[in-house]
Amino acid sequence: MTTTTAINAQSIGTSTNKGEGLFSQKITAQSDTSGYFVSPEITNGATGDYDSKQVVRIWFSSSAYSYTAANAVSSLKQDASYVDVRPGRHAADITANNSFLSVLAGAYIYLWCDIPTVTTAQTLTVKVTEI
Repeated sequence: MTTTTAINAQSIGTSTNKGEGLFSQKITAQSDTSGYFVSPEITNGATGDYDSKQVVRIWFSSSAYSYTAANAVSSLKQDASYVDVRPGRHAADITANNSFLSVLAGAYIYLWCDIPTVTTAQTLTVKVTEI
């Protein structure tokens, strides 16, 4: 089992760090990998309250085709799955979620994010675990 930190403590929700198709990543799977899951974690900012109905959506897909991380967003979106993580309601809350186990469909795992707007920036970490 191999765990890769695809996105590490990325500021999200303010300035240019909000919107769709952000922070695209490409991971080359290990040669013995047959499946994987995606685990996002959000940490709220140090002040303010948050809307726990807002969703940070992490899209992911695997492919036998090699794309740039940015091109994978448009090339694979129709076939992608996603995992949502909702923020806690209060400052400094930490929330996390895990996707279901996905079968690896090629040598590459791609992911990207849809990020809502918040008043005080949050941080996002996303890990991919191969099995």
